[in-house]
Amino acid sequence: MINNPIQHKNFFIQLQGDGFRPVATSGTQIASYWVVCGNPKIRSIFAFSTSLFDLFENPHENQERLLESAVSIIKQYIDESKVEDLGEYTFRYKSRQFVFDESPRWWNKSLKVLLGSKTG
Repeated sequence: MINNPIQHKNFFIQLQGDGFRPVATSGTQIASYWVVCGNPKIRSIFAFSTSLFDLFENPHENQERLLESAVSIIKQYIDESKVEDLGEYTFRYKSRQFVFDESPRWWNKSLKVLLGSKTG
């Protein structure tokens, strides 16, 4: 089930909410995951966006498959040691795949501001 935490190596991957959620006043949907590790201490977020237009163009896609694809990307980042504490990793769906999106308009990167000064 998509709402259960997934353990990969020493990380836990947890979907926030029930999957892709629509963004008000746009044709975008977003799903986000907490990705955490106790040792070393890592707290990060992975966010994935899809456009309603993308889904109209690719009717064979469904939310479950897109979420599985997102988890695969997260696992790859973990395997390649690319996940950093307070990192926010954003991807958008384009040409039937998720691609990294460095500075998306649809996501406000604020994890370092919110948690950066807190220790322990």
